[in-house]
Amino acid sequence: MEASRSAPRPPVTRVRLVLVAVVTAACTQGSVSHVKAPPSVGSTTTTTTSTATATRAPRPHALGLAVVNLDGSVRRDLELPPDAWMADLSPDGSHVAFLTRSPDTGTCGGCGPHDRLAVVQIGKRSGAYVYPDNGAFRRIEEPAWSPTGDRVAFVGVRSGGERDVFVATLTNRDDMPAGILGAKVRRLTNDPAADEFPAWSPDGSTIFYDNAGDKAVDDSGFSPTQEIWSVPASGGAPRRLTHDRIADVQPDVGPDGTLAYWHGGEIRVMDPSGSNQRRLQPIPHGLWFNPRWSPDGRSLALLRFADDRATFAPRRGVADDLPLLEVVVVNLVTGKVKQVGPRVASDVNPVSWMPDGSALLIDRFDDGA
Repeated sequence: MEASRSAPRPPVTRVRLVLVAVVTAACTQGSVSHVKAPPSVGSTTTTTTSTATATRAPRPHALGLAVVNLDGSVRRDLELPPDAWMADLSPDGSHVAFLTRSPDTGTCGGCGPHDRLAVVQIGKRSGAYVYPDNGAFRRIEEPAWSPTGDRVAFVGVRSGGERDVFVATLTNRDDMPAGILGAKVRRLTNDPAADEFPAWSPDGSTIFYDNAGDKAVDDSGFSPTQEIWSVPASGGAPRRLTHDRIADVQPDVGPDGTLAYWHGGEIRVMDPSGSNQRRLQPIPHGLWFNPRWSPDGRSLALLRFADDRATFAPRRGVADDLPLLEVVVVNLVTGKVKQVGPRVASDVNPVSWMPDGSALLIDRFDDGA
């Protein structure tokens, strides 16, 4: 599912690029992407409006993945494929997982020009592609590292279009050549409604996600029955945590277990049990997406729509027109809002914190100038 968000300004759309399940025999499946119209902020219904006109000339690719200091200076350009997408940094900051069409990141004999999940050590240009042991996926989306770094949660899209949460335990079997990681997969949800945005508890025992509920998502990817759920990472019965008529999406979990999530145009928080739900007061009202807690829990990194578009040359593998978002960090103690610098294309392209909280992994469309 691809959701779009908008503020009370010229409307924008977003696109979520999807990943084909990377199994040796399944490389004939191509990627799919959809453009959807934005809902009104704070509304429980969606209104379809025309999209804004792009304001900059198409470029062949973005600046790409980099570790960026909080003052906007680039600490390290990772020099990874420029089409890297949906990147997530490992908890120890040593590796990055991302989606790419590049055939040069790992061993991918016989694979066509499709998106694959790659894992690369920071400072290196190549690593390994991940090959799940379950070939039942049409594609994979939204990989998220576990706190221990040996598992990756993701959204798997099955043949009928169902979207469920899975966990892959990474393996490095002796019978696999260099450049390939195996992955033993466990399915955690089995719901006809779409599940998305898995996020781990600090101890790795629980995964939080959002589920569309009994009302199907509309063309913007929203539903008034979208709620936050949790499920044991080892398998078990899912538990619903929010109960309201406003879309609750994109959960992230802080170091003390507090959940932050998008709620109808504002950021809310709650306890892991679902209790004590409230608006996060230091975050101003407006359009903020994909909250990411800092390692010390004192700040939140978010994406905020910019009055601009991210436009690409054709045949890059994503839509040629995407919403452009600023990366901002809000100090939850002082309320200070700081724009980091580089901007990203699409709110499904969130940032990751370095373990010491001094920098962010950002998939840069531009330098923010």
